[in-house]
Amino acid sequence: MKNFYVYTVFISLFLFTGNLFGQDTAGVVKKKYSKTHWSGSFKVEGFYQKGNTNKIYAVSGGEVKREDGIVETILSASLGYGESEGLKDENDFYSSFTIDLFYKNKFSPFLLQLTEYSYSRDIDLRSQSGGGIKYTFIEVPEFKSSISAAVIYDYTNLREKPGNTDSRLWRLSARFKFKFTPFGDKVTLSHFTFYQPSLKEYKNASWRSETTLAAPLTEFLAFISTYRYTHDAVVPAGVKQDDHKLTFGLEINFK
Repeated sequence: MKNFYVYTVFISLFLFTGNLFGQDTAGVVKKKYSKTHWSGSFKVEGFYQKGNTNKIYAVSGGEVKREDGIVETILSASLGYGESEGLKDENDFYSSFTIDLFYKNKFSPFLLQLTEYSYSRDIDLRSQSGGGIKYTFIEVPEFKSSISAAVIYDYTNLREKPGNTDSRLWRLSARFKFKFTPFGDKVTLSHFTFYQPSLKEYKNASWRSETTLAAPLTEFLAFISTYRYTHDAVVPAGVKQDDHKLTFGLEINFK
């Protein structure tokens, strides 16, 4: 229920901020920033293995971005499902929502909401809410990169079973992100990493990285390959701290 209210507030801001900052009020916002621009993507990836170990994993995801006035809002989500020897062993959901004010500046404040569910890690719900500052230190047509730091409140509800305990704590969320197009639009390499240590105990940290290589097939369709890495310092008994996945698939872009 708490998470529902959080998303209600953030989605309301998603719709409201564009109308608020998209207006040229007293000349503060120039006309070239007043137009609303929407973009987005949808992708489907996976892998299949048959032999001594029979394994299938599929993941779908999407992103919607709105640039309006001096505010950028991004809503993204992904859903993964896996089976091993015919039995479900993975079912994961991850979403993020950010509001970035003055996003065209070198420094820009932002708010974020991250939500996660993980069958394999016994996570019924992990919600992270907070805000911070982003610094864009490189921005040229071929390469854009930024780092950010935020303070977030993390509450994690684990599946009810012996040995599992819920947690409520404050974390630092540090993010590194870049997008590189070395050969024009023929190949795109993008990456992001979240590192989130507890403010009280830095060894209690979560880590999420994603690197994607995209090769456009048409103006809107691209072949993609993604490497994902996740790490949790504190996990239920019998669950490994690290997960690695390499998937292949297709992505549709809307500009």
